[in-house]
Amino acid sequence: MNNIIKTKFFLAIGILLILVSIGGFLQGDILIATIIFLMGFFLSYKNWSWQTKNINPIKGEDLLRKFPKKKLEIQKQIEETPEEKAKRLVNDYIRIGSGESEGHYLDLADGEFSIDITNKGILNTLYGSESELIEKVIKAKFNVRKAVDDIIEEFEVEEEAEKIKERSRKLKIREKAENSLFGKIKTKRIELNTEEKEAIFSKFNNKCAICSKVEGLHIHHKDKNPRNNRIDNLIVLCGVCHKKIHMRVR
Repeated sequence: MNNIIKTKFFLAIGILLILVSIGGFLQGDILIATIIFLMGFFLSYKNWSWQTKNINPIKGEDLLRKFPKKKLEIQKQIEETPEEKAKRLVNDYIRIGSGESEGHYLDLADGEFSIDITNKGILNTLYGSESELIEKVIKAKFNVRKAVDDIIEEFEVEEEAEKIKERSRKLKIREKAENSLFGKIKTKRIELNTEEKEAIFSKFNNKCAICSKVEGLHIHHKDKNPRNNRIDNLIVLCGVCHKKIHMRVR
């Protein structure tokens, strides 16, 4: 008797014992019925488990036939390179629309990426190569959101650095002009640190003290002395109002 026939035989015996035990329970022979039931259950479970594992195993072809799309998708994910995985996650991120509610929108087209950033109603669009984005996603351990945030932060750092350079350039021109007119630099500006600037902006609720605009804010010295950084000498103005005040003074 081979294993398959033997298994089916004992499985049938197990089922039969379970049926006999039911009759025993009905007649009130609880102890005997329980023993017969346990024997039948043991034989049935043991042989059914063996049959499930060894007689009818699910072959790869059967699985592929039953779940072809899912199987193919899992197989592709296992075999994909880091670059392919990163691009798949980026496409999922774009398809789902992640980030739109956070003030940015990512898109891919013709081997380049674009990120639209909306800040205080002002739209900026960043551009770069698709390979650069994929590289950053891999570096961020396949966290697309973190990679996008890193790109935006780099842009903001570069933008702020350009503003600082421009302020420094204008200050040098002013000093040269003063030196040319008066033979010396009349006013040497003392720069405010970050905490001092935040305190001033907070005092004026981050808006122009004249027109209440919230974009392009400057800190103005009331006495026109850039060395006097006393808090009662400073006021927050937008670029337009700041320019008007200086033109009025001249």
